[in-house]
Amino acid sequence: MYQSAQHLYRASRLGWRTRLRRAAGRDGNPLRRRMVRARVRLAWALLLAPVLVVSAAVATVVYHAGWHTAAVQAAHRHAVSATTLAAAPPTGALRWGPATEGKVLAQWRYPADRVRTGTVTVPEGAAQGSVVRIWVDDAGRLARPPRTTDDIAFASVSSGVAAFAGLMPACWCAYAAYGRRVDARIAAAWERDWERVEPRWSGRFGSA
Repeated sequence: MYQSAQHLYRASRLGWRTRLRRAAGRDGNPLRRRMVRARVRLAWALLLAPVLVVSAAVATVVYHAGWHTAAVQAAHRHAVSATTLAAAPPTGALRWGPATEGKVLAQWRYPADRVRTGTVTVPEGAAQGSVVRIWVDDAGRLARPPRTTDDIAFASVSSGVAAFAGLMPACWCAYAAYGRRVDARIAAAWERDWERVEPRWSGRFGSA
């Protein structure tokens, strides 16, 4: 009893290399049939490898595209100062719940010889005549700020996760469909072996 407990304890403390070999179907267990090992490898081939490779490729493409877009935007975006032409509504007057920003009419110059007017975002409660920083394009029109490193990283990770989530169901269906065929072959092989062993094991072979 004590030796059995020791054996179970040692088995429960398998090294990571042994666990990895088992997960890859390369542990050499005599009870593990070739088809069982093939199914384990199939799981890695149909599920993990393609999904991870495609997801990483999508994230990489989005990452490089994001940096290219950021570089183009940085060349055609300009930060200028705008002066508000009206006071912003008081805190909480714009919508229900906590509020931190409002929109008011403001005026700025870009290019230097041209005055433009538009609606800009300001802190709620900002007084008339407040100066805020805004981004404009080459013509002086309001524009979004250039993409930041955080924006690019978030878009890359999100795209990779989306690709992973989209591919996993399809790969899982392919694995399940082929896995059923492998299971049927494994069951048939076990039955054939049992038909050969059972007469000897039960004693029927010797008594015949």
